Amino acid sequence: MNIFINYFLLSVPTYSFFCLITGMQDASKKLTESLHEVYEPDWYGREDVKMIGEKCDELWEDFHQKLVDGSLLTLDTYLGQFPDIKVQ
Repeated sequence: MNIFINYFLLSVPTYSFFCLITGMQDASKKLTESLHEVYEPDWYGREDVKMIGEKCDELWEDFHQKLVDGSLLTLDTYLGQFPDIKVQ
């Protein structure tokens, strides 16, 4: 029974954290899109804003992937020791 409790205590906050990261990534992307729309087409720094937004999005993707690799894969490996729990 302790295994069920440990899995639950690890998985719920981890899932919530990933939802938070996804929300932050979406907010960052929408901010960049809004800034790009607000400025005039001939504004000097308009393309810079777009490039910065694209790089920021890449950083969010990298951060998300590192979190998946570092936590979810570790959790799945841990669960792999208990095949009866993974089925449930």
